[in-house]
Amino acid sequence: MLRLRIIRNPRAAGGRKGRLLADVMEHLAAQGAQIELLETARAGDAARMVREACTSTTDRIVIAGGDGTINDALQGLHADAPPLAILPVGTANVLAHELGLSRSAQELTRYLLHGRAEPVYPGQINGWRFLSVASAGSDAQAVADLPRAAKRRWGKLAYLIYGVKSFAWHGCPPFPVQVDGTEHMVSVVIANRGTRYGGNHILAPSARLADRVIVATLLPPGGRVTTFLRLAGIAFGRTRTDGKLPQMQCTHLQIAGPAGAPIQADGDVIARLPAEITVEATPVHLIVPD
Repeated sequence: MLRLRIIRNPRAAGGRKGRLLADVMEHLAAQGAQIELLETARAGDAARMVREACTSTTDRIVIAGGDGTINDALQGLHADAPPLAILPVGTANVLAHELGLSRSAQELTRYLLHGRAEPVYPGQINGWRFLSVASAGSDAQAVADLPRAAKRRWGKLAYLIYGVKSFAWHGCPPFPVQVDGTEHMVSVVIANRGTRYGGNHILAPSARLADRVIVATLLPPGGRVTTFLRLAGIAFGRTRTDGKLPQMQCTHLQIAGPAGAPIQADGDVIARLPAEITVEATPVHLIVPD
């Protein structure tokens, strides 16, 4: 009998998405799984609940939430912890797209019960982990300016609406970033551990969660309109990297400033500049579809 600790973010898993969770739990119970359901109330709860699972009889930890809840849970995960599985009920669900997860309750149940545990290497920003993608510059500022209520109400459309406002307020000042010691001037730097950005749009096809490599995309300095259109094109799958958007593999990014500017990871602001982005040397274990 498989013992599952399901950590649910009720702010993400509501409405239709809550129905998906309920259906999956019903299927799990019908197949004999033992379920412990916990709900988060504030930031840090998912990490604490993951740490507690390490001292329990849990076989798998299931995060029912979006990329932000997964990121929170990741902070409590260590190499000897039960493997982490996800039930995608968030806004962008970047990691779910990365794993190719279905939105069918039956297929998700099969994944949770029969998926295999694979080692993956988290990225790290100033000591804070991330799994999918991080960035600094204009898009991180847009994430910082986005109210959570608007994100819950409008979904991905909220990023576009508040992105326009953020560009109008803050512009897109250039800043230096060192990529494995070589300095570049950029308006945005995107650090991919997985292939996706903004949902199901592939930005970094060479990125692999199982590799200890960052794929850095560098948006060159430009005006508000140019930079916004480049970002919107990436986020909505209409722009691929080309000569105007250089991309390179690296193991270390150093961003000195502007001091205090936000840096986002997995859809939430998690640090302020200056920042150092690396890949951890020790893997954690993630359930992937069999």
